[in-house]
Amino acid sequence: MACRLTTSSSLVTALLTAINEEGWDRPRNGIDRVNAVPTSLAFPESSIGAVLSWLFVNRPSSVPTKITSFTRLNAINLPPTTNASVDAHNGRSADPAVAVDIYHVHCHFNAASEVTATNLLNSTVAAIRSAGEVVLHTHVFKEKNGPHDPWNWEVWVENERGLEAAVLHFMAVRVEEGEYLRLCCHPDTNEEFTDHDARMCWIGESDELDVNFFSAPGKEYQGPSVRQRETNSEKVVTMGEVYKRRGDGTVEHHGEGRGSEYGVQDREGGSWGGEKDDREAREAREA
Repeated sequence: MACRLTTSSSLVTALLTAINEEGWDRPRNGIDRVNAVPTSLAFPESSIGAVLSWLFVNRPSSVPTKITSFTRLNAINLPPTTNASVDAHNGRSADPAVAVDIYHVHCHFNAASEVTATNLLNSTVAAIRSAGEVVLHTHVFKEKNGPHDPWNWEVWVENERGLEAAVLHFMAVRVEEGEYLRLCCHPDTNEEFTDHDARMCWIGESDELDVNFFSAPGKEYQGPSVRQRETNSEKVVTMGEVYKRRGDGTVEHHGEGRGSEYGVQDREGGSWGGEKDDREAREAREA
């Protein structure tokens, strides 16, 4: 077993229940009660995408969670937060294959680390493609991008297998002492505040995010277990935009939606919410 999950005993139990009792439709690849102790679970690297994607949409936000590898340098950390809960609802865990549209992979960098970051972008894309997965979109920001204050690049992948390829690559990255590279990823469940807060993981050293760029969910929020994925074979839905697919599965650069309100084009105006509430805008478009 090359990886170990360390978290609360209740979360280990919930994950094992999802695998063994809820029709887990991914290869188990050695995830079994035999490899579990109360607060820890050993599993092979080939299951890291399945485990991490499940944690994204089911981990109680107050529970610190870590995944380490016996063969790679960097650990995956999902730090605790009290800002929002992602607890399972209705006594059943959320299925990331149903709740998550796509995954965003990010690297924060600065002028001094730009060359290293560019090389890492290229090697991350190559790692995802080598795993047989599609890189939906890449972009480099030399300015603030929504909640990401530093320079950063992002890569979009469609499923847990693409996520797995990127994360395993990140876990092997050696960051030189004093070099500014911060690696993170998160799902898109159409709830941007929690996606960038309770569902964000850091690989290696963590960084700060301006999560208050977004509006926190209201009391009516029921979590990802009641959500239905909107991304399909013809379109990719992320950050409130709808992107048409090209023939190779990638997306066209410009989407239809609130893109002009997000990222570098709308930093000075503060967070979404109020007159720019993303849900109201989306409902108006669909009416």
